[in-house]
Amino acid sequence: MNFRDISIVALFVLGIGVIGCADKKRDEDTTSRVENNTLSTVDENKSTTTDPVNLNPVKLGSYDTAGNSSDVVLSSDGYRAYIADGSNGLVIVDINDSSNPTKIGSYNTDGNSHGVTLSSDGTKAYIADHSKGLVRVDISDPSDLFELGSYDTDGFAEDVTLSSDGTKAYVADGNSGLVIVDISDQYNLTEYGSYNTDGNSNSVTLSSDGTKAYVADGYEGLVIVDISDPAHPTKLASYDTAGYALDVTLSGDGTKAFVADQKNGLVIVDINDSSNPTEIGSYKTAGWSHDVTLSSDGTKAYVAYDNKGLVIVDISDLSQPTKLELIDTNWSVKGVTLSSDGTKAYEADENGLVILGLFGN
Repeated sequence: MNFRDISIVALFVLGIGVIGCADKKRDEDTTSRVENNTLSTVDENKSTTTDPVNLNPVKLGSYDTAGNSSDVVLSSDGYRAYIADGSNGLVIVDINDSSNPTKIGSYNTDGNSHGVTLSSDGTKAYIADHSKGLVRVDISDPSDLFELGSYDTDGFAEDVTLSSDGTKAYVADGNSGLVIVDISDQYNLTEYGSYNTDGNSNSVTLSSDGTKAYVADGYEGLVIVDISDPAHPTKLASYDTAGYALDVTLSGDGTKAFVADQKNGLVIVDINDSSNPTEIGSYKTAGWSHDVTLSSDGTKAYVAYDNKGLVIVDISDLSQPTKLELIDTNWSVKGVTLSSDGTKAYEADENGLVILGLFGN
């Protein structure tokens, strides 16, 4: 080998060394950034064959509520978070500064707050208050919250959603099934009708036209109820998932239901034919799935679950959902919602509110 050949080999070896050092430095920087924000991205299933997409999740801030948070919704402007905080009732947190969320109001309900939703004008909160049923609170002034009436359902209110016109509340009422409450009167809440499902109603969402209710019904899976006549709701069909259905949300076009199915993970159900729902695909989480929400473009599902935190699932191929990221916040997460631009996730966990920045925000 002549001098020229030796020089070429030396340069090649030196180049590999530089590239290797750069890769190591980049990996160390990424690890440091995540660890410094007390989050970690973990392999959930050892058998996963696709590499996770790095969304650079970071913890932006948190607020430790006094209760045990199970649900969170945001104001329309995204500046306030409304938290169903267990025995502590309703807690309102200013989230305008993600790094320093602060409490601006609270209302201690008589029951145990499990779910919360807001009126379209943002002046009232409707709380699924477990043994106390449905509670309505005036939130127009966060520093001066007061009750605007309640309705004591027969079961244990777990979740609530409103009709598009704001005149009816649909309550997932535990072992009493689905209860429809007339909320058109400012002070008096009265029952329209009910449908006693066979399982335990944990969550409810409505079709865009308001004619069908989709109920996460515990061991009975997904139950579809015809609510076109609120006084006489009737069952259309059901799909018995393999787990215990705790939450349900719909795709933007209303043809698919995404079910948080406790130990069975995430289950995707085709509901295009309301009389014959069928499973499309599923994703088995490592912990018990409690809540699910979708990205605005419908390509990702954010699943809150026990012991880990939040798993982000790629659902662009509904028949083969795959993990993108697992964000370990070290606590059991019961609820999750996204900012309107999809860059932040808000978790309701057993310590209160956690704000996560997605895509490095």
